[in-house]
Parts: sequence; structure tokens; C-alpha cells
Amino acid sequence: MQLTVLIPVYNEKKRIPATIKQLMEFFKRTEPDFELILVNDGSIDETLHICAEQARSEPRIRVLSYAVNQGKGYAIWTGLKAAQGELLLFMDADLATPLKEYSKLKNILLSEKLDLAIGSRVKEEADIVVRHPIYRRFVGRIFNMFVRMIVLPHVKDSQCGFKLYTRNAYQAIASRQTINNLSFDVEHLYIAQKLGLNVKEVGVQWSNVANTTVSVFRSALPMLFSLFRIRWHHCRKY
Repeated sequence: MQLTVLIPVYNEKKRIPATIKQLMEFFKRTEPDFELILVNDGSIDETLHICAEQARSEPRIRVLSYAVNQGKGYAIWTGLKAAQGELLLFMDADLATPLKEYSKLKNILLSEKLDLAIGSRVKEEADIVVRHPIYRRFVGRIFNMFVRMIVLPHVKDSQCGFKLYTRNAYQAIASRQTINNLSFDVEHLYIAQKLGLNVKEVGVQWSNVANTTVSVFRSALPMLFSLFRIRWHHCRKY
């Protein structure tokens, strides 16, 4: 399997059918040897039913599910453990970063012999089409300041939901992941840093998508506390 595309889903009944359709059309053209893993993170709407229906008619789709919401980080960890691709693209169900940016990440990852190529919304070459509301930008900047102070001084944007891993990288990271909440991105990059993996931020096109299922204010404190947990848990050498 050349590529695994991993998408965590939680109460995404309105947009997941269109997302799956676009994704299947794109990768059938550009990367036909691929699988799509949808991890249902305890949705309470019809998301699981919709994903299961899609999987019944398309053998490239696998659906993993559990009954109780565990957090996006747990959903990603579940998908990483099941993935079979030589490369793994993690992306969000809202397609905030368009699929065409996969080719950019892949070309850079392979040509520069990287272990991870991560989408970034703050690099000079990034193209922000629709910005976050101002309150989300403020919270994001504060969180990023703490990320750089506590764990990742050289990473400008740890939270963009568009990252490409090699098989060795995602397997090594999955075996060490401990964070279930939205700080899992930070933990992945910190583990990569501790392991001496080659990581590069790549500016991508990105648009804010309305009707997100993520509550910024409810998530902020757990994410902040997780930064100290990450630093403490991974302080030893591997």
C-alpha cells in the first residue's frame, strides 16, 4: 500500500459524504494504490452509518469506530496503529486544506528525504483564503506561544490538520503517543524531535470552514496542561 489517508470524524454527517466523494476521486487519479481510514470518534449522529455505507461499496475504505468519544488524538492513534501505507496523510474532514496540497507535501518529503512534512498556515508561502474569526486567531497565537516556549521552539504552526508521515515515522510516533486531546500534534512533533527525525513545515493553502465541531474555549486549558505533560513524559532519551 503506497498511501494511507487518515481522517478522524466526530458528528460529521453533513460534510463527510462530500469529503469522501472528493477524496476518492482525487486519489484514484493521483495515487491509486491507497486506502482511506475513517475513525469514528464516538459520534452521536449518523456519521458512523454514513461511513459504513460508503465502505460497503468501496474496498479502499476502512471504518474504525468505538462508542464513546475519546478525543481527536485517540482517533488518530487508532488510525496510525491500523495503517498499512508506506506514507500516511492525516487530514481533517472539513477539507480546510485542499487535496491538491498533498502533491506539494509528497514531493518535498521525497526529494528532501524527510520523515514528516507538515502543513503550515504561517510560512511565507502559505495561502490563507478565509481566516479564522479574530477570537480563534487570538487563542491560537497564545497557544502557539506556549508551544514554542515549552516544547517546540522551532515550529511555527503545530496545529494545521494536514501532515504527511513516512511509515517509519508514524509507527515510531504511534508507539509513544500518550495524548488523546487536540495537543496530539504537538506530541507527535516533540517525539519526532526527540527521535531525531527530519521534519519540515511547508506552507499550504488553507481556509477556515464554518460549523467546526471543536470548541476553542473548552479545549484551551486541557491543551495547555498537556504541553507540560508532553515535556515531562518524554523527557527521557529514547
